[in-house]
Amino acid sequence: MEPASGPVHRGLYFPDYASLDSPQLLCQRLADRASTLGAIFHEAEVRSIGVAGGRPASLHCSDGRKLQLDGAAVIIAAGAHSKGLAADVGCNVALEPERGYHVEIANPNITLGRPVLVSDGAFFASTMQGRLRLAGTVELAGLRREPDWRRADAMVERARSAFPDLRATEWTRWMGFRPSMPNSLPVIGASPLVSHAYVACGHGHLGMTLGAVTGTLIADAILGRYPMLDQSPFAPRKLRSFNPGIHDARARRLTHPPTGNNPCHSRDTRP
Repeated sequence: MEPASGPVHRGLYFPDYASLDSPQLLCQRLADRASTLGAIFHEAEVRSIGVAGGRPASLHCSDGRKLQLDGAAVIIAAGAHSKGLAADVGCNVALEPERGYHVEIANPNITLGRPVLVSDGAFFASTMQGRLRLAGTVELAGLRREPDWRRADAMVERARSAFPDLRATEWTRWMGFRPSMPNSLPVIGASPLVSHAYVACGHGHLGMTLGAVTGTLIADAILGRYPMLDQSPFAPRKLRSFNPGIHDARARRLTHPPTGNNPCHSRDTRP
């Protein structure tokens, strides 16, 4: 089924498996569609949420700006960075980032017809608009520690064994954070302590897969519609120490973002 593969002892085929060759393009198309429906985008890094009168009142940004919400609802869908923001609206989210590594090989000399999991090498290989993406590994090292690029480079060596005709002379490396929960259940729903505040995070390895249904559940909650499924297993838990005054004071103090919280990129060329 995949001529580029080397000798395979056994394998499993999932005919209904779906994949994307450009997640960035999908996100851009969604943003464009939202704009046509009236959405307005603000480019900012939100560090905390101010609460007043039992509801979100303002967003405090890393550049010192304070964006007033004027009665709008807040949805915390910040991936691995959601924990602190969820606490600002009274939610206890026991989220832990799982660091994962990607490699994209330019001009790989092979094309795959579908994503391939190389179980011996513990990585997925996918053709992405002419490039070959290798993705895998799980590293529990928080948001601040520097990337260990040896994990990325090891996938390249394993890929050379799995795909004998692979040409790997130039590739880019990327490390990101999967937002994972201890019980593997995402957190989706309204804050139990702050009105007009909602949480949608903790999807682990399945963010793209569960994005649409999560959006539907949050829309149901905001609009007061009967939900498509029982949301109680995913409901946010109360933060017992929550005090709006304390959290609002913290928001005023946070004027600079901590280092190391963004996905890390690297470019490498190897003979």
